[in-house]
Amino acid sequence: MKLSENNKELIAVNETDLIDGAFIIPEGVITAKKENFNNTPTLTQLTFPKGANLERHAFLQSENLTRLIFGNETKIISHAFYNCTGLEQVTFGQNVEILMQGFDNCTNLTQATFNKGAILWQGVFKNCSNLTQVVLGEGAQLHRDAFIDCNTLQAIIINTSNDLEIERVKNSLSAEYSVKVIQNPIYGRVKSIQKDSYQEAFNPIGLSQLIYSSHALKKLPFLLLASTIGYEENVHQHFSEATENLSIPTSLEDLPAYQKEFKRLIPKPHQESAAQWKRLECVDKMQCYYDHLKKLVNAKQCKFPLFFSENNHHSLKIEAKLNAIDKVIEWLKGNTDSNFNQEEITLLYGEKVIASKLNESSIVLPQEDSAAMVLR
Repeated sequence: MKLSENNKELIAVNETDLIDGAFIIPEGVITAKKENFNNTPTLTQLTFPKGANLERHAFLQSENLTRLIFGNETKIISHAFYNCTGLEQVTFGQNVEILMQGFDNCTNLTQATFNKGAILWQGVFKNCSNLTQVVLGEGAQLHRDAFIDCNTLQAIIINTSNDLEIERVKNSLSAEYSVKVIQNPIYGRVKSIQKDSYQEAFNPIGLSQLIYSSHALKKLPFLLLASTIGYEENVHQHFSEATENLSIPTSLEDLPAYQKEFKRLIPKPHQESAAQWKRLECVDKMQCYYDHLKKLVNAKQCKFPLFFSENNHHSLKIEAKLNAIDKVIEWLKGNTDSNFNQEEITLLYGEKVIASKLNESSIVLPQEDSAAMVLR
């Protein structure tokens, strides 16, 4: 690392100065810019000291940066971090000032956290299309249009319990963004509601029973794993899409309605999980019955070889029944989408044990004529 003679300006940084892709600019340094890091291709995180003053276009299009940390009393001139498209998170100390469009077009930025006394000028976060959360301390001064085209912004969280402070911030913003201002304690309640709802959806009774069934695990380890992962992905997608359309409540009075709406979202994944669990459980039972019949047939073949001769009517019927059961098992596992012909349906329907297992799990077998039939 090289500094100016008065130690107030950063001159150059080398790759060996980094620790896991991060560099901390020494205390006392006031200015730094993109050119200082030309020899640091793995740089992803920068920490600026107290009193840093960053010039216009100082880190223009620094696409490798993913996180920035700023000390107290930092001043960021217009367009200092314009088009830093890799940037994901920024954290600021107290009394920070950011001039017009300081972080314009940082399209991957998701979170910005400020301490007390932040001053944000017009368009500071313009075109930050993935920005979802901004945290501010007390005394923040915001231009009416500090946020422009931040279409995914869900909450502007104020670390205060002072209602007057909340109203002051709301009144300083345009109508589009003032409705997103929320006290930190209330936002904590919101996140708790979301967390509890996710846990309830991810912990269905049927699936958890199957997970802890050692018998089922021995039979279907890969099937269980695949179905569980698929279920979690389904629930995650379901909630992500649903929550995008839910407005985060900004008052205690709105929390019950928000919680009720989240609860309403749970039944669909739960129902899908219950059906999935029944299907897996039915596979396990069917496989056990198939193995049992196969052992009986093998024993009888040894004892009565003529009865199980190749062209014997009873032998052919038993073999057809075993094949039909095996086909059901493979279909339930998802290994085949074949329909069942009338002969197979008749054989399975005539087997009371098989019929009862399918009925218990509410399994409907698809027929070749596409007329579904529930075995009773």
